[in-house]
Amino acid sequence: MGFTVRDSEEKVVGGPELMTGVALTEIVAISPTVEQMKTVLGFDDPKEPFSNVDTDNDGNQRVRLDFWYSVPQMEGFLHRESFFVTKKERKTQDGLKKQWTNNFAQFCYSRGDEAPSYDWFQNEGARPAFEGEEQLVDMLRAWINHKGGKKGEEFYFDNWDAIFTGNVSEFQGLLEQANHGVKNSFYVLYGVKTSDSNGKTNQYQGTYRKMYARSYQNPYSTIGKALADEYGAYKHDYQNSLDWQQYKGNVAAILQNENAQPAGQPAEAGDSPWN
Repeated sequence: MGFTVRDSEEKVVGGPELMTGVALTEIVAISPTVEQMKTVLGFDDPKEPFSNVDTDNDGNQRVRLDFWYSVPQMEGFLHRESFFVTKKERKTQDGLKKQWTNNFAQFCYSRGDEAPSYDWFQNEGARPAFEGEEQLVDMLRAWINHKGGKKGEEFYFDNWDAIFTGNVSEFQGLLEQANHGVKNSFYVLYGVKTSDSNGKTNQYQGTYRKMYARSYQNPYSTIGKALADEYGAYKHDYQNSLDWQQYKGNVAAILQNENAQPAGQPAEAGDSPWN
């Protein structure tokens, strides 16, 4: 007779768990190459990434920027968060106002084709913002601990034309600075997205993008306040708790069909135009 009886609480099968709640997060890679996937992310046999540039339905250039999140308190946890920026002016739904930004990572809406003249908005480097740019910059500002406001610090990218061709060198430089010595970190709220496609239910790791908390802030207060805002609801499942915990799953969704992917399977970027 030959067998081994293990403690039933010891995990020996299955992939990474899906998690929910707030966790202090580091960024360990940005749009990595195959070699970086091996040396930085620890993947044994990674596939060559798809092109990170394409065009939207109107022919506008679009770039995907992949940020790999790590949670130090949970060994082995990795999550790819993809941000999409389109070389197209962002406007209000009625098309009457366009969004503007500047060299200080400020964003606002204004009518007309001239930079806004708000007292708090600096005109240095003012230009129409790209679709998806503000969401990306909000995350980056929390990560690098950018000081904002009218008397804030500069924060801008030199060459968006290069970025839209897939050149991520400026982001790699930012990563090198942020991870020099003690790695920069920020609080992220994680949740789980459930999607149905062709009768199959899948679940993926996701994050809340409407608010991040800096490492020295109280994330329960900062993110909790955003969630309670009229427009701050998180549409994915975070188990109505900011506590960091394993996702227990929506049983009704999981059992919907025999091909469903149970919570705990490795998350995929199923909501992305590129895999």
